[in-house]
Amino acid sequence: MEEGQHTELHQHHEHAAKFDLRKALIEYAPILILYLIIALVVFWPLVLNAASTTVNGAGDLYQNLWNLWWVNYATFTLHTSAYFTPMLYYPVGASLVTQTLSPIAAYVSLPFQAVSLAFGYNIVLLLDFMLSGFFMYLLADYLVKNKYAAFIAGTVFAFAPMHMAQALSGHLNWTSIEFLPIFILFFLMMIRDKKLIYSLFAAIAFVFLLFMGDPEQGIITSVFAFIILLYYALAKNLRSEILNIKFAMSLGALVVLILVIGSPFLLPISSAFGNGVLSSASSQLNDISHNMLWSDPVASFLLPSPYNNIFTPLSGSYFSIYSIDATERVSYLGYIALALAAIAAWHDYKKNKLSHTAIWIIGGIIFGWLALGPYVQFGNLVSSGIPSLYLIYKAIPFFNIIREPARFDMILTLCMAVLAAYGFKALAEGVKAKRPEKLHIEKQYAAIVAFLIIIEYAGFPLTASFIGAHFLNVQIPLAYKQLGALQGNFTVLPIPAIQNASNIQPELYLGRAMYYQTAYHRPILTGYTSRVNETELLPVYTIPLAGAASNLEAGQGLTYASPVNENYSNVTAFWLYNDKVAFIAVDRSAYNLTQQQELFNYLVSVYGQPVYQNLSAPYPNNNVVIFSTANATQRVGSTMVAYAAGPWVQGYSLCASQFTCNATFGQAWWGLNVRAIDVYSPANATVSMNFVAQGYQSSMPVYLYLNSISGMVDNITVSTAPARYNLTLQLSKGVNQVFFATQNTTSATSPLSAYLNVGIRNVTFRAR
Repeated sequence: MEEGQHTELHQHHEHAAKFDLRKALIEYAPILILYLIIALVVFWPLVLNAASTTVNGAGDLYQNLWNLWWVNYATFTLHTSAYFTPMLYYPVGASLVTQTLSPIAAYVSLPFQAVSLAFGYNIVLLLDFMLSGFFMYLLADYLVKNKYAAFIAGTVFAFAPMHMAQALSGHLNWTSIEFLPIFILFFLMMIRDKKLIYSLFAAIAFVFLLFMGDPEQGIITSVFAFIILLYYALAKNLRSEILNIKFAMSLGALVVLILVIGSPFLLPISSAFGNGVLSSASSQLNDISHNMLWSDPVASFLLPSPYNNIFTPLSGSYFSIYSIDATERVSYLGYIALALAAIAAWHDYKKNKLSHTAIWIIGGIIFGWLALGPYVQFGNLVSSGIPSLYLIYKAIPFFNIIREPARFDMILTLCMAVLAAYGFKALAEGVKAKRPEKLHIEKQYAAIVAFLIIIEYAGFPLTASFIGAHFLNVQIPLAYKQLGALQGNFTVLPIPAIQNASNIQPELYLGRAMYYQTAYHRPILTGYTSRVNETELLPVYTIPLAGAASNLEAGQGLTYASPVNENYSNVTAFWLYNDKVAFIAVDRSAYNLTQQQELFNYLVSVYGQPVYQNLSAPYPNNNVVIFSTANATQRVGSTMVAYAAGPWVQGYSLCASQFTCNATFGQAWWGLNVRAIDVYSPANATVSMNFVAQGYQSSMPVYLYLNSISGMVDNITVSTAPARYNLTLQLSKGVNQVFFATQNTTSATSPLSAYLNVGIRNVTFRAR
């Protein structure tokens, strides 16, 4: 670049000296309407049934629907922070600091929630696509100074396969990406003019990007803003733009304004820095192996998205590149956009030595490289072993909280949109130079190119199978609305209540239980939250029915995964009473007909006939059966109840030569650490404790204590063959604890080998 030459990154846009609202409406209203029309056509199944149908995003969709309800319920009904909820994982509650909460989107949806929650969701989704196109149009028009080219840029950004995949997967927080281009626009104007008004507008856009979108968007955008500043610092002719007091003050004002404007959301989140929530959350599923699952294979940049209805029938041959989680691996750039970008680079190189396109080429390369993840994958999930830029990024504290490398595609898409605009402008100007008599040829070309891009990127939902797979009726069963009409404070136990890893969509039923909760406004004992704190899950894990129903869903039968497997009905009643559970709500669709019969036979035997079932009704009322716990919990306190305290270690080789492969036994392994069983007794009692035990590799002593380490009851020697043991205990009224240990905790004997582990199962207690 020549020393005095300036790039269009900071050239003045031609504006009227005074803002003219009427002129702005005349100029911009048609653009907004055009993008809205395109969004309505692309998502036409939502338009036909906007109050009851939305995208089929499984558990993530239901979670985001719940988010829209919860933010407003917390703000305007409970008058409390939305970043903690007592409505999930009762009685512990849940921190929502790491939740995909999108509070501003919730506020935007509030007026439309009067129709239905689904309607509010759909309005936000359509608004996201309309504004993504429009704000990208404004950025491109500022840079390229060609409205038709800017319209192409808006089309590329708004309807990019990455954006469509996130939308159709129910990721509302990653559908709201519209504030990225408008932030970059005001950031560039702030660099150019150093005016406080642009710092203010950029700050507002950034706060919306954080809290109508996702905080991860803010992290990614901050990295891109840093790269822009670095580019300015390294370019001799641009360096003076940022190395001065006025810019430093503008940048400082931007940071301060973000903190001030975003304080209603940032202050509740800031507490997470002190209590370790963020550091704990950042490590969840954030290892290299999981990063690889959510990284772009090189082939995904060149192969159409499986979310495009036109190309879906052809995608079988390359679908393996999208395996595990297609949403996070869709990064198709599109051959039209690539061709326009190539034209832009070549044209700019010949005329300006890349002075206009360099930063967008550099940004696209860097963020495309980051999206490849830790190690490059060319096709499917097989790593090439070639390290990628993401490994360096992953080493940066705080910023490395982004565990899905493919989400860096957001900046790659922005850069591609800008380059496509430059390319279209060069192409159109070349055609006009040869055929100056064609006054409207640019408009015609823009319409044709935009249409082809939409076909290539998004397609149209045309087949019944595609519509059925990607759009969903989300009406709430009448039963839940009836629960909402009841008086009193109570909680609900949804079944399934535990996320089942054997299910292809393990979060589906928990997310749906949260969504149904929006109709009755009572706490539930489970939930599906982003990067959950494991302690929030412990209460529901102690409820035998929850564990047994999870095993049933996994095809293991209605079994209680605990060493105490005799009286799980009493234990369940004990905890349901303790947690104020008035109703058990079973989602029938989680189980096949045989499993349903087994589950319902058991529930009827304990809780009586359901208080709600309507198996002949059409969806959604026929997918739920509700039982009342009133009769069963009335007996709590009158019977002896024993239950495992805390988690019992699973594992080791359950099928080793000296063992019979036994899933129930496998749930009861424990090692050198003390394990405990709690026993509630309604009165002082002498009881007989009976159990089966066996050693892992050799015979060993096992010591038993009652209520304290000074109260050793007995010690037994277990062998490698399973054997039954019987002990007599003197229980006090209330809760007693029986401890098992593989060494005598009252003496100074040396610790036993780490291999000396014991299996305990079939523990029962009988009054004598």
